[in-house]
Amino acid sequence: MSLKKIIGIGAIAASLLFSKDAELTIKDKHLAPNKTSSVEMAFRRLDPFVEWYVEQDYTNKEKEGHVSLRSTDKTVWFVLAAYDPEQDIIKIPDYKDEKKWKKAINAIPHELWHALSDSIGNKGLLYYPDYEGPDMREIAEYCKEKTKLLNEIIKRKNKYVDVYYAVKDVNNAIEYYKDVLFYTVESAKWFNRDVRPYMGIIKEMDKKFYHNIIESIRRIRKKHKRLWYAFRDQYKWVGDILQLAGKLAIKKDIEGLTKIQKEIADSLQIWDKEYGSLLYDVKGFISSITKFCTSNNLCEDVMLDAPLPPNSIYYRSRDYIEGDIARLKLYEILGTDEIMARMVASLYNPYYGQPTINYFQLTEKDLEFLEKFTYNGKPIFRKGIEKYKVGLEMIKDGMDPKDVSELLRDATHFIYKGKEYNWPEANFKIKGYIPYE
Repeated sequence: MSLKKIIGIGAIAASLLFSKDAELTIKDKHLAPNKTSSVEMAFRRLDPFVEWYVEQDYTNKEKEGHVSLRSTDKTVWFVLAAYDPEQDIIKIPDYKDEKKWKKAINAIPHELWHALSDSIGNKGLLYYPDYEGPDMREIAEYCKEKTKLLNEIIKRKNKYVDVYYAVKDVNNAIEYYKDVLFYTVESAKWFNRDVRPYMGIIKEMDKKFYHNIIESIRRIRKKHKRLWYAFRDQYKWVGDILQLAGKLAIKKDIEGLTKIQKEIADSLQIWDKEYGSLLYDVKGFISSITKFCTSNNLCEDVMLDAPLPPNSIYYRSRDYIEGDIARLKLYEILGTDEIMARMVASLYNPYYGQPTINYFQLTEKDLEFLEKFTYNGKPIFRKGIEKYKVGLEMIKDGMDPKDVSELLRDATHFIYKGKEYNWPEANFKIKGYIPYE
């Protein structure tokens, strides 16, 4: 089987993690002007630091600020937008569906937090010399305490989170086994090129070892063939089950999500049983040959040319057969950076109400904590905090939380109880087009 075919199969299987349910528009490989206007508006709602922190000019190759914007025609049903710390870009899916597009736009503050706290490569604003405020240890401690108040999500046994991690496990499995297939093919090429010419000599020197090689080849070839056919037969199931899971999550069908979760777990258990030992078989096969050749001064270059095993790590997010989402803490699921990202998203959207998977209502204590984040002596989130405080007061006075959110989201000039507030938009205007990744 050709290497090209193996890679193609893996790519097809991985690509099916992208939901067919997410209808996307592609126009000249960049975001359409009307969509660009929505992106601009989302950034204008934020505080002035975005003016220099996020790139606005896409008419040349010169990068401005820490983070650039890209659009993409690929997404999964549980991802609204994404920050890539390796490239310092925020990816915004180009959804055709208006509701999904709005959700992607609302996710921008969430991803912007990840850009602020970015500790990889070109580090984010929280690592700049002129930043003053909580360090990562203080942020982690605050988030740990905060999540004790957010366990309503856990108490409601939100199976959306369960399936989210089950999907991650499918992704891990596909990427891992794709790499194992690649490694097996490369190992076969290595054997045929560098070792097979010496098999006659090896047989004369050690018949038992020779027959062990032949048996190992037979065993590896059999497992490799089964795994290749599994990719061919299972990829449609992967795509279908992820689509179904997305629909059930939207409907909050707990029974249906529980069945999906178990089906994924059962399938992965079968994969592990059938193919889990293939990588170890191939590594052992290569190791035994190189050791034999080295100790017998035979085909000395064999070890140098032997293929390296894949770097991918296959791990399980949780044990879905034995585990129960109710036993987990939200903090352990999301982690510090995700809690902070949701806090910033809830600030700028602004959100008032019961906790959801992406938003929760902020308290006075939360706002006081966010006030501590400063750059050049000025609060990073000043406008968002002031708006949110006014909203809390309005709700306390009896206004509907949803109405408050709509009134404040894009407000630039506001009067409440005789007090006047000015929240000028950030000066954010895209030049050129936001390119597709």
